[in-house]
Amino acid sequence: MAYPVCKKFPLMHQNLCEIDVNYCNGTASWKALAAGLTSTNPSLSETVDTTPYLDGGGFSESEVTGAQMMVTCTGHRVVGDAAQDYIFSKDLSLGEGRYSQVRYTDSEGNVVAQKVTIANIALPNGDAGAKGAISFELHFAGKPVKTPASTAPALVATIVAGTASGTTKFTATPAEGNSLGYLLTASDVGDPNANSSVQFIAYTSGANIQATAGQYLNMFELDANNRVVKFLSQVLASGDIAA
Repeated sequence: MAYPVCKKFPLMHQNLCEIDVNYCNGTASWKALAAGLTSTNPSLSETVDTTPYLDGGGFSESEVTGAQMMVTCTGHRVVGDAAQDYIFSKDLSLGEGRYSQVRYTDSEGNVVAQKVTIANIALPNGDAGAKGAISFELHFAGKPVKTPASTAPALVATIVAGTASGTTKFTATPAEGNSLGYLLTASDVGDPNANSSVQFIAYTSGANIQATAGQYLNMFELDANNRVVKFLSQVLASGDIAA
């Protein structure tokens, strides 16, 4: 029986939108726009010229002559969340007081970044028994800078037999603020991109992992947003499994 090729449908929660909450004050401090938000919708507000010409037989043709990228965010107010607190501290600001910078990373690790204006801030609102509904827009200034995804660099890790029968383990040292994860698979999953969103099981260096010879041990270093920083995959040999 023939089975259809698996399709990959990226989920919206696998995209990451971050805002600099220290804009123009030195080193950027990126905070995820995530807590309390139900949607972050990127769009291109396009200028479309539809001038009809005499050779068109009375019909128009479309030409995109301009655009502005925007991200519209909606959800509920979460007091104490760094990104939201920063946004709503701008409610009475005008001009340069509404400036910041944003980077938007999709599930595959492609990054779009640019200076933005925080616009159309809707303060918490709604019924007495409801959470405070909010919305705001991030208007990009000029053409965004797009950095295409690239393969994650190699993780330095050592695999040895575990301390219990049928287990393996690996040791690795993540950078400060990062963490480790792993995933066992029956076949090679290929190298993920840096900054991409992946499935993983949280891991502490040197902890036992129940496994069998022939499985692929996929090891990840992940940043604070659980995006891939480094990666290593290795087929487990019988010597990597405790008897």
